[in-house]
Amino acid sequence: MPASAVAGFNLQRHRKVVLIVDLVESVSLMQADELGVIQRWQAFLAHVNQVILPANKGRLVKSLGDGLLVEFDAVPLAAAAANAMHAWMASNIAPLRSGKSLSLRAGLHATDVYADGIDIYGNGVNLAARVATLAQPHQTAMTVAAREELVDGLDADIEDLGECYLKHIDKPIRIYRIGANDARPTASTETKAQTASDQTVVAVLPFDNRRGDPQHAMVGDLISDAVIHQLARTELHVLSRLSCAAFKGRTLDSAAIERHLGARYALTGAFHVRGARLFISSELSDLQTGAVLWTDSRSAALEDLFDAQSELVGAIANGAYDTLLQSRIRHARNQPPETLDDYSLLVGGIALMHRQSHGDFARARQLLEHLTERRPRFGMPRAWLGQWYVIGVSSGWLGDPQHEAKRAMFEIERASDRDPSLSLAMTIKGQIAGYLLKDFDAAERSYQMAIAENPNEALAWLFMATLNAWKGFGQQAREAADRALLLSPLHPARYYYESLAATAYLSAGEYATSAMLAERSLRSHRLHASTYKTLVVASAMCGNEARAREVATALLTIEPLFTIERFVARSPMANSPQLQEIVQSMRIAGLPAH
Repeated sequence: MPASAVAGFNLQRHRKVVLIVDLVESVSLMQADELGVIQRWQAFLAHVNQVILPANKGRLVKSLGDGLLVEFDAVPLAAAAANAMHAWMASNIAPLRSGKSLSLRAGLHATDVYADGIDIYGNGVNLAARVATLAQPHQTAMTVAAREELVDGLDADIEDLGECYLKHIDKPIRIYRIGANDARPTASTETKAQTASDQTVVAVLPFDNRRGDPQHAMVGDLISDAVIHQLARTELHVLSRLSCAAFKGRTLDSAAIERHLGARYALTGAFHVRGARLFISSELSDLQTGAVLWTDSRSAALEDLFDAQSELVGAIANGAYDTLLQSRIRHARNQPPETLDDYSLLVGGIALMHRQSHGDFARARQLLEHLTERRPRFGMPRAWLGQWYVIGVSSGWLGDPQHEAKRAMFEIERASDRDPSLSLAMTIKGQIAGYLLKDFDAAERSYQMAIAENPNEALAWLFMATLNAWKGFGQQAREAADRALLLSPLHPARYYYESLAATAYLSAGEYATSAMLAERSLRSHRLHASTYKTLVVASAMCGNEARAREVATALLTIEPLFTIERFVARSPMANSPQLQEIVQSMRIAGLPAH
């Protein structure tokens, strides 16, 4: 605020939080035991100056022997200081000889004040003193201006006292009373009554403006909002932006965040802007153990943050998600199922069935079956068991497709019995019908039902894409694949989405994009034979015969018995007009015919 010259004095006008603290019944206490009161007040004042004010960034303006005038820059700090003063006085100051105990009452107000470097002045200071008279012993009263900057249950327990009349003030003023917030039930105590999935709750807190530049004050909110948007598309339980916004600009330890939000993990960070560049540091921590699981620092053009497909945001979300996922997969692979929580069992089962290792594939079934025994009313693991059979057939680990289709469908029916609206079960039912039974009409009906139930069921869009590719509907296949990729930016089997999307783009005649998707899929998963087949064809159709031959050699390394004849016999594309082009491309790449 600008300086104001008043009667020759240089007064600065500032926005401050004023805290007035009074010793209750100080006059009568002094009359009964003057020295005892003074000694206790000195001890209290020493603790305030040495501990409470430094911890809460407060400045003691003056002490009057039975009261304090203190200023702060933020209401949460002032409220915390007031609560700390009440608590220390109650627990550390011995009663007087008469048996009476000392207690405080306080008033809190956020206002503009005049300051001369020593004292502060203004109507706001007087109002804080008036408000203090409404507080009971051991309590703090505050104005609306202060209340608006506090979060109930986080900063303090807040009680609305309604409109109150104050001495020498004509109109009533809305007053609130605050107390310490440690007795209130918190989010974490409520979530403990739920299933073990509470272990997956992630809080993405607003990123801190490291330089305090007001011009970029909202950048931290934009970062956290965008990361939340991406993580919310995964199977993690991600707290909403509004739930986490209360922690903006606050320094809280891990236990406090876990207690108030009920989260197991927190993604935090800081940023600063230099010219047109944005610099961000991120950190993922386990709130129960205090361990830092992942850190990252990177920079990008500031305008990248406003891109719907921001690479910067994607890197942060992907890094945090992958860290959590890999941690759970390691637990799922190495620990007995009985010691794992529901999330580890489910994610471990899903991820391990995609690892293209026979041992991991068998472990996936064990984990999913254990989860069905633990949660018999939970339909989702049954649906994934259905896909386990499909993947087993496509990988060559299971036998007769007709027989495995019956076993898969049995699991899907049980999943649907437990949850008739489970879009995942409808999706896998379509996959069984389309891939194993070659009943394209039944497959399409199932996918349409899944999408009608849940338009964001990414797997249904992905399988709809492959179905359209098999039928020769390239444009529809590409559009469905794009939707699937958009809905699954951080899926644990992202390679699978990219592989099937490559097939969709192949059917649409967009061979370069098909090859790009297949190459990207292989970077994440080098043992997925189906992706090699797509890349062989896409490379050949792009005119890159050398690359097609390289990929064909790699394919034969992981699938030595591959032949074009066997591929055609098993392919769902038997009636596709594109099949002959695919066969010709495989021949050009040097794959064996028989």
